[in-house]
Amino acid sequence: MARITNFPSSAAQPADFVIGSSPTGGSKKMSVGSIASLVRDSINTLNNFSVSNSDNGYTLAWSNNTLSINGPSIEDAILSVKGAGPVSVVTSEKNSFISLKYSGARNIIDAAGIYKGKTNNINFFVENKAKNEVKKIGIDKLPFTNNTGTVTAVTIADENGTGKTITESGTINIKGGNGITTSMVGADLTVEYLGKVGGTVNSVISLDENVLLTSISQDGSEVSIRPVKVPVRTGRYDFAQVTVDNYGRVIKIEDQKHIIDALVERIEALESQIQLQDESSTDTSN
Repeated sequence: MARITNFPSSAAQPADFVIGSSPTGGSKKMSVGSIASLVRDSINTLNNFSVSNSDNGYTLAWSNNTLSINGPSIEDAILSVKGAGPVSVVTSEKNSFISLKYSGARNIIDAAGIYKGKTNNINFFVENKAKNEVKKIGIDKLPFTNNTGTVTAVTIADENGTGKTITESGTINIKGGNGITTSMVGADLTVEYLGKVGGTVNSVISLDENVLLTSISQDGSEVSIRPVKVPVRTGRYDFAQVTVDNYGRVIKIEDQKHIIDALVERIEALESQIQLQDESSTDTSN
């Protein structure tokens, strides 16, 4: 074996030779090209090497002395999902669930437009609870005999203003007062007038003070009306002259007994005179 005193400064070429030893201890001359080919063939035994991560879409592969990585396209990847309006999104770990929003603000009902068509064109969404299925039915399938009408609200009002408007459900209270009572017996409403109206009377005026006298109690709850006092003496009148005014009231009674007494005296005097005349006409002494 030649002694190497120096080393070439240039790079090794495929035609260059190198000295190596065999497993048996002998020396052997090999070209650089054969050594490169042997190494290339040994490395190429990794052509079937691969590592895959199918859940995330990534794969590692070795081919022709090249390690390659295959992954999902960023252009096709969904990086984030957000809900807007009536759509709700719930993210759990790496999964997103999209559904319609039925409750809360800006739900599916709020997002719907105002229906301006005829009511006989309406369909309703209903759920079959036994099968957990959603179906649609027309308004004519509802269990009502009359599904038309124009009343949308009811408002009770009095002379002082209006009360609360009833649009869906409510109660109209009918209360009594000023001599009126109300009661519900079953489905019947009874309104009863008690015959006495409360309140305060401010004044009472007689249209003819010569005929009627009026008075009012201190609290104004009672009013008294009576005829004007007629100046007639209390007692019994066997012979009287009675005077009645145009209201039918006896305003004067005059005792006429003295006239009767005078007539009686006159009659008695006439009877005595007649008796004397009869006696004188029958006297035969002359």
